[in-house]
Amino acid sequence: MLEPAEEEEPSWIPLHDYFSKLYRTYDGPFLLLLGTQCVNHGLWSVAVLATQDLFKTYHKLDPGQMAMYMSIVHLPWSVKIVYGLLSDNVKFCGTRRKSYLVLMGCLQFFALMVIAAQDNLPSMAVALSLMMAALSEAFVNVVADAIMCVQARRDPESGSQDLITFSWMMSGKIGRASCRERV
Repeated sequence: MLEPAEEEEPSWIPLHDYFSKLYRTYDGPFLLLLGTQCVNHGLWSVAVLATQDLFKTYHKLDPGQMAMYMSIVHLPWSVKIVYGLLSDNVKFCGTRRKSYLVLMGCLQFFALMVIAAQDNLPSMAVALSLMMAALSEAFVNVVADAIMCVQARRDPESGSQDLITFSWMMSGKIGRASCRERV
Protein backbone atom coordinates (compact mmCIF):
# COMPACT_ATOMS: atom_id res chain seq x y z
CA MET A 1 0.00 0.00 0.00
CA LEU A 2 1.23 3.49 -0.78
CA GLU A 3 2.27 5.88 1.93
CA PRO A 4 -0.30 8.60 2.42
CA ALA A 5 0.69 11.72 0.57
CA GLU A 6 1.24 14.89 2.50
CA GLU A 7 -2.07 16.70 2.72
CA GLU A 8 -2.23 19.85 0.68
CA GLU A 9 -4.07 22.88 1.91
CA PRO A 10 -7.57 22.93 0.42
CA SER A 11 -8.14 25.38 -2.37
CA TRP A 12 -11.24 27.45 -2.88
CA ILE A 13 -12.24 25.15 -5.75
CA PRO A 14 -13.58 21.86 -4.29
CA LEU A 15 -13.62 20.11 -7.68
CA HIS A 16 -9.91 20.87 -8.07
CA ASP A 17 -9.24 19.36 -4.63
CA TYR A 18 -11.25 16.27 -5.56
CA PHE A 19 -9.35 15.65 -8.81
CA SER A 20 -6.01 16.41 -7.15
CA LYS A 21 -6.74 13.77 -4.52
CA LEU A 22 -7.72 11.26 -7.21
CA TYR A 23 -4.50 11.78 -9.16
CA ARG A 24 -2.35 11.59 -6.02
CA THR A 25 -4.03 8.36 -4.87
CA TYR A 26 -4.61 6.32 -8.04
CA ASP A 27 -2.67 5.39 -11.17
CA GLY A 28 -3.02 7.86 -14.05
CA PRO A 29 -3.62 5.11 -16.66
CA PHE A 30 -6.33 3.61 -14.45
CA LEU A 31 -8.13 6.96 -14.14
CA LEU A 32 -7.87 7.40 -17.90
CA LEU A 33 -9.36 3.92 -18.44
CA LEU A 34 -12.14 4.53 -15.94
CA GLY A 35 -12.94 7.96 -17.35
CA THR A 36 -12.95 6.66 -20.92
CA GLN A 37 -15.17 3.72 -20.01
CA CYS A 38 -17.61 6.01 -18.21
CA VAL A 39 -17.73 8.39 -21.17
CA ASN A 40 -18.38 5.39 -23.41
CA HIS A 41 -21.11 4.22 -21.05
CA GLY A 42 -22.66 7.69 -21.03
CA LEU A 43 -22.63 7.78 -24.81
CA TRP A 44 -24.36 4.41 -24.90
CA SER A 45 -27.57 6.23 -23.94
CA VAL A 46 -27.21 8.24 -27.16
CA ALA A 47 -26.92 5.02 -29.16
CA VAL A 48 -30.08 3.67 -27.51
CA LEU A 49 -32.02 6.86 -28.26
CA ALA A 50 -30.75 6.91 -31.85
CA THR A 51 -31.71 3.27 -32.27
CA GLN A 52 -35.22 3.88 -31.03
CA ASP A 53 -35.54 6.78 -33.46
CA LEU A 54 -34.14 4.64 -36.30
CA PHE A 55 -36.63 1.85 -35.61
CA LYS A 56 -39.58 4.21 -35.20
CA THR A 57 -38.94 6.80 -37.92
CA TYR A 58 -37.04 4.98 -40.66
CA HIS A 59 -38.01 1.34 -40.21
CA LYS A 60 -41.63 2.28 -39.33
CA LEU A 61 -41.85 -0.35 -36.59
CA ASP A 62 -44.81 -0.48 -34.24
CA PRO A 63 -44.09 -0.35 -30.47
CA GLY A 64 -44.30 -4.13 -30.06
CA GLN A 65 -41.74 -4.82 -32.77
CA MET A 66 -39.53 -2.03 -31.49
CA ALA A 67 -39.62 -3.51 -27.97
CA MET A 68 -38.63 -6.92 -29.35
CA TYR A 69 -35.60 -5.51 -31.19
CA MET A 70 -34.56 -3.36 -28.23
CA SER A 71 -34.73 -6.40 -25.94
CA ILE A 72 -32.35 -8.19 -28.33
CA VAL A 73 -30.01 -5.19 -28.12
CA HIS A 74 -30.02 -5.21 -24.30
CA LEU A 75 -29.75 -9.00 -23.89
CA PRO A 76 -25.95 -9.03 -23.24
CA TRP A 77 -26.40 -6.90 -20.10
CA SER A 78 -28.32 -9.72 -18.39
CA VAL A 79 -25.32 -12.08 -18.24
CA LYS A 80 -22.67 -9.71 -16.91
CA ILE A 81 -21.61 -12.20 -14.23
CA VAL A 82 -20.36 -14.53 -16.96
CA TYR A 83 -18.07 -11.78 -18.26
CA GLY A 84 -16.66 -11.25 -14.79
CA LEU A 85 -15.98 -14.95 -14.31
CA LEU A 86 -14.40 -15.19 -17.75
CA SER A 87 -12.12 -12.17 -17.34
CA ASP A 88 -11.07 -13.18 -13.81
CA ASN A 89 -10.32 -16.82 -14.58
CA VAL A 90 -9.35 -17.17 -18.24
CA LYS A 91 -6.20 -15.56 -19.56
CA PHE A 92 -6.42 -14.15 -23.06
CA CYS A 93 -3.17 -13.24 -24.84
CA GLY A 94 -1.30 -13.61 -21.57
CA THR A 95 -3.37 -11.23 -19.46
CA ARG A 96 -6.62 -11.43 -17.57
CA ARG A 97 -8.06 -8.00 -18.20
CA LYS A 98 -6.08 -5.78 -20.57
CA SER A 99 -6.44 -7.97 -23.63
CA TYR A 100 -10.19 -8.29 -23.05
CA LEU A 101 -10.44 -4.49 -22.98
CA VAL A 102 -8.69 -4.24 -26.35
CA LEU A 103 -10.69 -7.08 -27.90
CA MET A 104 -14.02 -5.70 -26.73
CA GLY A 105 -13.12 -2.17 -27.79
CA CYS A 106 -12.40 -3.44 -31.30
CA LEU A 107 -15.63 -5.47 -31.32
CA GLN A 108 -17.67 -2.43 -30.33
CA PHE A 109 -15.97 -0.27 -32.95
CA PHE A 110 -16.59 -2.75 -35.77
CA ALA A 111 -20.17 -3.49 -34.68
CA LEU A 112 -21.03 0.20 -34.78
CA MET A 113 -19.15 0.74 -38.06
CA VAL A 114 -21.31 -1.94 -39.71
CA ILE A 115 -24.36 0.17 -38.93
CA ALA A 116 -22.70 3.42 -39.95
CA ALA A 117 -21.42 2.03 -43.28
CA GLN A 118 -24.74 0.62 -44.45
CA ASP A 119 -27.77 2.72 -45.32
CA ASN A 120 -30.61 0.21 -45.50
CA LEU A 121 -29.82 -2.54 -43.03
CA PRO A 122 -32.80 -4.67 -42.03
CA SER A 123 -34.07 -4.16 -38.49
CA MET A 124 -32.75 -7.54 -37.33
CA ALA A 125 -29.25 -6.79 -38.68
CA VAL A 126 -29.24 -3.47 -36.83
CA ALA A 127 -30.41 -5.19 -33.64
CA LEU A 128 -27.77 -7.93 -33.89
CA SER A 129 -24.99 -5.46 -34.60
CA LEU A 130 -26.07 -3.34 -31.64
CA MET A 131 -26.27 -6.49 -29.54
CA MET A 132 -22.59 -7.12 -30.30
CA ALA A 133 -21.80 -3.52 -29.36
CA ALA A 134 -23.79 -3.95 -26.13
CA LEU A 135 -21.92 -7.17 -25.37
CA SER A 136 -18.60 -5.37 -25.65
CA GLU A 137 -19.89 -2.40 -23.62
CA ALA A 138 -21.15 -4.68 -20.84
CA PHE A 139 -17.93 -6.72 -20.83
CA VAL A 140 -15.73 -3.62 -20.61
CA ASN A 141 -18.00 -2.26 -17.90
CA VAL A 142 -17.45 -5.40 -15.81
CA VAL A 143 -13.67 -5.34 -16.33
CA ALA A 144 -13.46 -1.62 -15.46
CA ASP A 145 -15.51 -2.24 -12.31
CA ALA A 146 -13.18 -5.08 -11.31
CA ILE A 147 -10.12 -2.88 -11.79
CA MET A 148 -11.88 -0.13 -9.85
CA CYS A 149 -12.41 -2.51 -6.91
CA VAL A 150 -8.71 -3.34 -6.85
CA GLN A 151 -7.71 0.33 -7.07
CA ALA A 152 -10.19 1.35 -4.33
CA ARG A 153 -8.05 -0.54 -1.81
CA ARG A 154 -5.46 2.23 -2.07
CA ASP A 155 -7.72 4.47 0.00
CA PRO A 156 -9.61 2.27 2.47
CA GLU A 157 -11.43 5.22 4.00
CA SER A 158 -13.07 6.77 0.94
CA GLY A 159 -11.60 5.07 -2.14
CA SER A 160 -14.71 3.33 -3.38
CA GLN A 161 -16.87 6.42 -2.82
CA ASP A 162 -14.42 8.66 -4.68
CA LEU A 163 -14.17 6.29 -7.63
CA ILE A 164 -17.93 5.73 -7.87
CA THR A 165 -18.43 9.50 -7.76
CA PHE A 166 -15.86 9.92 -10.53
CA SER A 167 -17.55 7.19 -12.60
CA TRP A 168 -21.03 8.63 -12.36
CA MET A 169 -19.80 12.16 -12.86
CA MET A 170 -18.08 11.23 -16.12
CA SER A 171 -20.94 9.04 -17.33
CA GLY A 172 -23.69 11.45 -16.38
CA LYS A 173 -22.09 14.64 -17.69
CA ILE A 174 -21.26 13.12 -21.05
CA GLY A 175 -24.62 11.37 -21.39
CA ARG A 176 -26.49 14.52 -20.45
CA ALA A 177 -24.42 16.76 -22.72
CA SER A 178 -24.80 14.47 -25.70
CA CYS A 179 -28.57 14.04 -25.29
CA ARG A 180 -29.26 17.72 -24.77
CA GLU A 181 -31.65 19.26 -27.24
CA ARG A 182 -29.87 21.71 -29.50
CA VAL A 183 -31.80 24.78 -30.58
